[in-house]
Amino acid sequence: MMRATLAIAVVVLTACPNGAPRVGTSVGNPHGDDAGQQTAGCLTDDACGAGQVCVNCSGVGECTPGCRADSQCGERDVCQLGTQCQTCPCPPGWCILNPCRDDDSDGFVPGDDPLATCPGKQKGDCDDRRADVHPGAVELCKNYRDDNCDGKYDERDPTCVCEGAAERCNDSWECGGVGTSQCNKGCCEPCSMPTKPTCNFGGGQYCAQRYGANPVTGCSYGWTCDVCGSCGTTVAPVCGANGSTYDNLCLLNLRRTSRLHDGECLPGEGMYCDGPVGAVTLDGGCGPSGQLYCRKSCPSGTTCGYSQCTKKGVCLADSDCPAGEAAPTPADCDGGTPVLRCVSNACVSSCT
Repeated sequence: MMRATLAIAVVVLTACPNGAPRVGTSVGNPHGDDAGQQTAGCLTDDACGAGQVCVNCSGVGECTPGCRADSQCGERDVCQLGTQCQTCPCPPGWCILNPCRDDDSDGFVPGDDPLATCPGKQKGDCDDRRADVHPGAVELCKNYRDDNCDGKYDERDPTCVCEGAAERCNDSWECGGVGTSQCNKGCCEPCSMPTKPTCNFGGGQYCAQRYGANPVTGCSYGWTCDVCGSCGTTVAPVCGANGSTYDNLCLLNLRRTSRLHDGECLPGEGMYCDGPVGAVTLDGGCGPSGQLYCRKSCPSGTTCGYSQCTKKGVCLADSDCPAGEAAPTPADCDGGTPVLRCVSNACVSSCT
């Protein structure tokens, strides 16, 4: 059945018993031309099906979708009165979703309908299924939802708080103990410490190797079992570009990572230090020790999205030099031009 054409009417707002807005017409007959004594068709609303009312159209009762009271609508709906038509059949009103519903009983209603008057309720609830989500609620940093309905969630909201005794942070350096603690979604927490596997299979051909460190948090990715029987057992620690230390260069090469320098990696080596990471834009800092510098982590002549913290004096390409240390000056070259090249992971100066 097609709805009748609506005519413009002057309306006034009145509050209905449950607090939902109700629009009532102040002029004219809201049902069109329904004069005359009814002689046929339905007599009462009870004669019509659910969601319908009996309307007298020129003496003929017709069942048409509509309502006269909230009780004729669904559980979460109200009857929006004030419908005005020019033709029949036209019901007294239509069932609409109650704009003052408060399914979670937190005192807030969803949306911000300017026509809704909801006594005792406030507007703007962005999740009417959770009583702990509404305007003014505490925004938690790690629960993947917008608790205070301000359009920002978790660590992207500068007002967020960490649960328990955890401290707020922007990066893992602020948590102290890089490698053992991390900044996760704006809150300090311990790194998970994966158990080193025994790898006691394959007749001794396998050994446990670190899988690298997470360049965002500094925490270890864990361990893997490599076929490493051909590498020998010599212990001469070497640091890889993935932020993990290996017992010797042969074992590092099994992990398909570049050698940064001899000796163990410093805490935080391999971590991103420049570029956007989640809600934070890194500023090139590499911790409080002063032992690291922020190195572009791409080959010379290419563009990097990120830079990584690296031990000062260590390089992988000529573009890394002077690798965080003071560059030579023309005076060092008796007036010539100093040129820095990366040789065996160290910046070497020559003069031209």
